[in-house]
Amino acid sequence: MVYGDVETAILQATAQEALTRLQAGESNWAVAFQLRTNLVAAGMLSGLAALAAGSGRNRPLWDRVPSAILGATLALIVACR
Repeated sequence: MVYGDVETAILQATAQEALTRLQAGESNWAVAFQLRTNLVAAGMLSGLAALAAGSGRNRPLWDRVPSAILGATLALIVACR
């Protein structure tokens, strides 16, 4: 998405340069970890994993914490790949 007023020629030239650089092997620019969508996805996955690991069982809270931490950690690893 492009926000703001950008001349079409400048946008096209910039997009072409980005494509050329990606095809030349500079794939590290393709996805930045700090993008908000990545952070939201990681947060949602880890929250759901923690909820699933810690709910539905008749165990005290402190017995459920390790499973919740493990589930959240695994979800973060999956989301960040």
